[in-house]
Amino acid sequence: MNPNISQLFFKPSAPRQPPSLVLTPAVATSNFEFLLLRLPRPLTNHVLTRNLLSPTMSAAAAAASAAMGSGRELADPPSDGISNLRFSNHSNNLLVSSWDKTVRLYDADANLLKGDFVHPGAVLDCCFHDDSSGFSAGADHTVRRLVFSSSKEDVLGRHDGPVHCVEYSYAAGQVITGSWDKTVKCWDPRGVSGPEHTLVGTYAQPERVYSMSLVGNRLVVATAGRHVNIYDLRNMSQPEQKRDSSLKYQTRCVRCYPNGTGNCYRS
Repeated sequence: MNPNISQLFFKPSAPRQPPSLVLTPAVATSNFEFLLLRLPRPLTNHVLTRNLLSPTMSAAAAAASAAMGSGRELADPPSDGISNLRFSNHSNNLLVSSWDKTVRLYDADANLLKGDFVHPGAVLDCCFHDDSSGFSAGADHTVRRLVFSSSKEDVLGRHDGPVHCVEYSYAAGQVITGSWDKTVKCWDPRGVSGPEHTLVGTYAQPERVYSMSLVGNRLVVATAGRHVNIYDLRNMSQPEQKRDSSLKYQTRCVRCYPNGTGNCYRS
């Protein structure tokens, strides 16, 4: 199951408060688990569901959970807005990137902050490689590799603008990044650190990259101007499909169906 499928719920403006991470209990009948992010400026609730069975059910369960106020707030949250979060595919470890220039690794079961990484600028995205390492996308134009056991990091590569999206493809064994420099880049993390050793290819986009999603060998890229490009990672020379989003406003998020049969958009 792709852990990035999410439902967004918006509430009226409220007094500013620090961000917090709230893990709600699983719903026994449907094996749900929710992560509730309270984001400042204005207060926004972002509910992430694991083991998602149906969009209708997840929305109802999330609304009920929020209304009851149930849940468990994770300790040591970021001090500024949360840009993204990812559950590991292999455990209940949680990776969180933030505008406070940090990436934080949590053990969600133990409610424990296992480590954090401080970057020079805001961190716009993050993803796991495995339970021992991950990657981050920074506003300082860098793609970084994070080693959890040693709390060390190195620069995997760079863009010419802020890096807004990062994904790891298990099918291709590559890190894929999207940037506001209007490119998508593929990196081989097994190479020696540095762009000249790890960069596999650079692929021009019609506009700034706002969101990416992948499943198997399929990569979907959503850019400014409501453009959507769909690639096969085995042949990135040109998109398999070029589309314009059917949404009236700018595409902010795209996610592939877990079975690879389609994708959905949010503006």
